[in-house]
Amino acid sequence: MRSLLSFLRTHGVPSLLRLILAVVLGGIVLAIGTPQAYAGRGRPVIKNHTVMTDNGEPIRGVFFWSSLTRDSFRSIKSQGFNALHVYAETFNDGTPGWNVDWIDQLVQWANEDGVYLIITIGNGSNNGQYDWNYAMAFWNIYAKRYKDDPWVIYELQNEPSWNTKYDSQTMSFEQTGYNAIRSAAPNSTILLFSVMLFSSGNGIASNCRSLQGVDWTKTAVAFHGYAGDGATIGAFTTLSSAGFPSMCTEFSNLGADTSMDGSELRDFENKGVSWACFLNAVDDYHYYSQVGNTRWIPDYGTYPLPSASNGVVLNGRYLIQAAGWNYVRTDLNQGGSLDAVTSTPGPWEQFQISDAGNGYVSLKSVANSKQVTCVKDGNTNPLQAKSDVVLDWEKYLIVPAGNGQYNLIAHSCAQYVTARRDNNGTVQANQPTPYTWEAFTLTPLAPVGHCIAIYSQAAGKYLTANMLESHRYLQAIWATSIGTWEKFDVYDAGNGLVGLKAVANNLYISTNLNAGAGNDLQAGWATSIGSWEQYNWNGVGGNNFTLQSPAAGYYVSVDLIDPSTGGICRAAWARQPQYWETFTYTDLGVWQ
Repeated sequence: MRSLLSFLRTHGVPSLLRLILAVVLGGIVLAIGTPQAYAGRGRPVIKNHTVMTDNGEPIRGVFFWSSLTRDSFRSIKSQGFNALHVYAETFNDGTPGWNVDWIDQLVQWANEDGVYLIITIGNGSNNGQYDWNYAMAFWNIYAKRYKDDPWVIYELQNEPSWNTKYDSQTMSFEQTGYNAIRSAAPNSTILLFSVMLFSSGNGIASNCRSLQGVDWTKTAVAFHGYAGDGATIGAFTTLSSAGFPSMCTEFSNLGADTSMDGSELRDFENKGVSWACFLNAVDDYHYYSQVGNTRWIPDYGTYPLPSASNGVVLNGRYLIQAAGWNYVRTDLNQGGSLDAVTSTPGPWEQFQISDAGNGYVSLKSVANSKQVTCVKDGNTNPLQAKSDVVLDWEKYLIVPAGNGQYNLIAHSCAQYVTARRDNNGTVQANQPTPYTWEAFTLTPLAPVGHCIAIYSQAAGKYLTANMLESHRYLQAIWATSIGTWEKFDVYDAGNGLVGLKAVANNLYISTNLNAGAGNDLQAGWATSIGSWEQYNWNGVGGNNFTLQSPAAGYYVSVDLIDPSTGGICRAAWARQPQYWETFTYTDLGVWQ
């Protein structure tokens, strides 16, 4: 199969078609097993001055030099990485292209596992050197070979010079190499320079400016971390300010002395810089154990933290109760800082949780209509409701913590959110591991200020304010889609209660206590909220809820006993909510 895939790749057949043809031409290959599920990755993106994955997360990789089995390749994902950096060939090892079958195999595995593959030319024992002719012949083979494989990244040459400011000959090599790769692979991501001692951002910026015709939306500087953590991150900042993106493709392996690597990695993670370390992919142990408390949210699995695929995405208004004691609030007297100091919830304790994409959510304070941001200071990382937009600092991962509680992980610092009693309930994101104080109860509230549609799970219909008859009953009678008669505006009725106004006639829903024993719900007369128009909204998870009429003393039910009533809603018998009393709302947006 591998030789067949190599043949198809050599003849320029795109990756998906290669797989299909290989299956067909291979005949009985798939008869002995199920087809491979190709995960695939999209093209990397240039974002925040570095090279990011297709979903906008940092690239985090290990390297490969020696033997690599299929099982050890799979462990790349389980150890929290999303990329493999491979020195495909060295320029003093035979003829260019000698390793092409093996690289084909790695490209295939990378596609199957959904990880990126960064390929470059190694120096062997000749660091700070390059072979012009070998490199051009190498890229003449490899650049066009994987041009249609978006998960493959090209790095021109590992450490072609000892210097930060390259001489004219090396710059000519970089220019010619870039042109060769780009002409063969117009859409591929290319990494240049591979700077060994990245201590001068200005020097590399000067190198970048001297290049001609470079598309910096698909190209970045590769650097290594051997200048030390302070110098390296300083050079990255300087180069970023000059307008050139970059990423680290090598910093030292983690032996007995890991102090530089740990602090350097923390710098990369704090700055959101993509990186590949010099940890061999065949080493089957967790990288986290080597670098202290540096953690990140991986693309896959649960190490070193739960991945975004484990996230619980919620949409709606919620109370957030810290570790079974006080409610989290927005302290408007302290610039919107979050703390957990109140036992009775009010407006300051309400938050709008919304889908922020890719498994993350945002938290918006109802008290000041600001997004909750993690003020990343590298230590306490306090949470504060102060942002008007949702960026990386305003994204959170919600994961189950057991017993109906949840943990919150701040995307920007990859730390658990905590509200410790011994810290006056200050809400911060600074815990690498969740314990008691990192568990929160999320209680859904009514979406006050929003227009909604209400679906009866028991009837399989949306509730309709029936304008065809004089009583204007609220009924689950016919609507399988949402029209004007199925829309209701949610109002704050005071004391934790809500009112519902029918959009169809601009009247509030009332529980008619004069309708005999029926206590029918009607949109018949009320232009303001009185006791008959007040309801307890009880969230029961997600967008599911129950309604209880304090005036009647019963939960609202859809009457499915008598078909002639057409599923009229009544607050007439249910002391406890069951199936007929459970509804699901669809948020149609803000009406206020």
